[in-house]
Amino acid sequence: MVCLWSEPDNAGWFLWGFFLSRSSRPDICINVRVVAVGRWARVAAHGLRQRIRAGRGWGLLIMSGPTDWNKGDNVVHAAKPEWGAGEVLVAEPVVHDGRKCQRLTIRFSRGGTKTISTAFAELKPASELPRIPRLIEPDDDAPAPASANKPRGSAPPADTEPNPLAKSAMDSEIAAIMGKLPEKATDPFTSGKARLAATLDLFKYTDSGGSLLDWAAIQTGLPDPLSRFNRHELEQWFAKFKIELEAHLRKLVRDLKKADPSGYAEVAAACPQIARGALRKAEAMA
Repeated sequence: MVCLWSEPDNAGWFLWGFFLSRSSRPDICINVRVVAVGRWARVAAHGLRQRIRAGRGWGLLIMSGPTDWNKGDNVVHAAKPEWGAGEVLVAEPVVHDGRKCQRLTIRFSRGGTKTISTAFAELKPASELPRIPRLIEPDDDAPAPASANKPRGSAPPADTEPNPLAKSAMDSEIAAIMGKLPEKATDPFTSGKARLAATLDLFKYTDSGGSLLDWAAIQTGLPDPLSRFNRHELEQWFAKFKIELEAHLRKLVRDLKKADPSGYAEVAAACPQIARGALRKAEAMA
């Protein structure tokens, strides 16, 4: 479900291609107005033929139907990313309110074994989890280097030292991953109300106890973040993430109060207790 389009020129913005996905529901299609340039456009549809008026340039988008999960698939619960990746153990077809769905038994790496219905739970492929880079990937099949047989205490060869440029690039990539806000809080194809609600929900994570580890597991995709980082490092990353989160909240508050005052008031009224202080601060600075 992707659109491709050209850069704007004197003649305007033009859709120059579309991505077609084969599925059992070829009747599901919508017309999409391009709302950004230089990005992959992603739009959710629910079986309705409709027009979305936002931006310039019409394009045709063919949507695939709901995903059917099979035993052995690896998934992530969109509403519970802190559970980590899960393996589908049992997949059963069921019907809920006349609509076909699945009842799944899933063993999550951090959340244990759960039974859920796809009528209520949104699942994503575990391949969408972030990947923390490493300088050297272990290769069990590679022969041991000659230096491995040297007496203890001997100096390591110079070529075993980490490449400074590679380490700098890895550190920059890790910084970007650890400071990235979840897509549900930033996705321009969702409403401002949805983004604000998702952003306020992120304030439930703190830099103490298991909450820090839950946050780190979401950011890194690691079942045990302490297997890669020490707690002090995680606390430092979280402090930087919190700065990004608060800046994002200020922008959302400013934009939504102008564009949709009633929508903003609705989300603010339902603001979680733990996020109310941050919301008041954002309102004062917006």
